Amino acid sequence: MLKIILILFIGLTNLPKTTPCASQWSQCGGIGYSGDTNCCDPTTTCQYSNPWYSQCLTGPTNPTTTTIATTTTSNPANSGCASVYSQCGGQNWQGPVCCIASTCNQLNPYYSQCQLGTTSPPTASSTDSTTVSSTTQSTSSTTLPPTTTISTTVSTSSSSSSTSSINQACSSMYQQCGGITWNGLTTCCSGSVCTCLNDYYWQCLPPGQSSSCSSSNNSPSSTAASSSSSSSSSSSSSSSSSSSSSGNNNGQAGITTRYWDCCKASCSWPGKATVSNPVQTCTSQGDENPDYNAQSACNGGNSYMCTNQQPWAVSPTLSYGFAAADISGQSESTWCCACYSLIFTSGPVA
Repeated sequence: MLKIILILFIGLTNLPKTTPCASQWSQCGGIGYSGDTNCCDPTTTCQYSNPWYSQCLTGPTNPTTTTIATTTTSNPANSGCASVYSQCGGQNWQGPVCCIASTCNQLNPYYSQCQLGTTSPPTASSTDSTTVSSTTQSTSSTTLPPTTTISTTVSTSSSSSSTSSINQACSSMYQQCGGITWNGLTTCCSGSVCTCLNDYYWQCLPPGQSSSCSSSNNSPSSTAASSSSSSSSSSSSSSSSSSSSSGNNNGQAGITTRYWDCCKASCSWPGKATVSNPVQTCTSQGDENPDYNAQSACNGGNSYMCTNQQPWAVSPTLSYGFAAADISGQSESTWCCACYSLIFTSGPVA
C-alpha cells in the first residue's frame, strides 16, 4: 500500500503546469479587462493600442537600450511610446504620440498609426480629397432646392454619395475601423475584416479571426450597404417620423427626417445654444467654412454639413450622427448640440 501511494504522489508532482495565456490577435490588457495578460505564442507580445485595449501582436518590442549619437539611454525613455500597428495620434487622441521602431503616419484626421517605414500610404490623402470633392458636388446639385417635394431624390443622392465615399476610402490591415466615439473609416480594404475587439476598438484583421464582443456580427459596417442600412439617416424615405428620447421616463414625442440631406445644421448658426462654438460647416469642396453666418446650401448658400459629420454605425442596431429633429415641449436652446436617443415609432427606418 505504501508503494502505491508514493508512486501516485510522484506522478502527480510531475504533471505539466499550464499557465493561462492569450492567443495571437486576442486582447491581453486595457481598462476594465480581467482576462489573461500573457501571450501564448512566444513570437507575440502584449502591445498597447489604446487605454481600453492591448493586443497580442508580432512585431518589435521595447528595445533594451537606445543609442542616439554617442549617448545610450535606458528603456524608460521609450516606455511611453506606442508599438508598431498601434494608434499614435488623431483628433481627440490622448494616448502616446511617439512610436517604437516605427513611424507615426496619419491615415485620416481621426487616426494615426505606428507603421514600419517612413511615409504614409500614398492613397490615403488623395482618396479623401477626391471623395469629398466628388460626393459633395453630386449632393449639392440635388439639395439646393428647398422644397420638400424632391426630398426622396435628395435622400437617394445622399445615400449614393455616402456609398461611393465608403467604397473609395478604406482602412488597411491592423488599422482601427470602429468603436464607441470612433469617427474615422469603418470599412476595411480587401483582404481584411473589421472585427470587434471591444466596444471601444474595432480593428481590420485577417478573415477568420474571432470577435471578442457579445455581438455575433464582425463589423460595424463591413460593406457600404450595411452601413447605410444601420444608420437611420441613410434611408431614402422622405417622410417624417415620430421619435422620443430614451434612457429615462421623461421621453418626449418629436419629429425628425429619415435621411442625411447635407444641409447646414441648425446648430451651426451662432447663438442657438450655450456651447463653445457652433457646429462646423463646410464648403461644396469639403473645406471648413469659417463663416458661421453663411447661408445653408439648401437655401441657395454655400454652407453644407461636412462629410465627416455623416452618421456612422457602431453596431447593427445603433448609429451615431446629427439629426434634424423637433422635440415637443422644448426649444432649440435645449435640444441644440445635446445628445438624444431617437426611437422611430412610425414604421421601419429603412
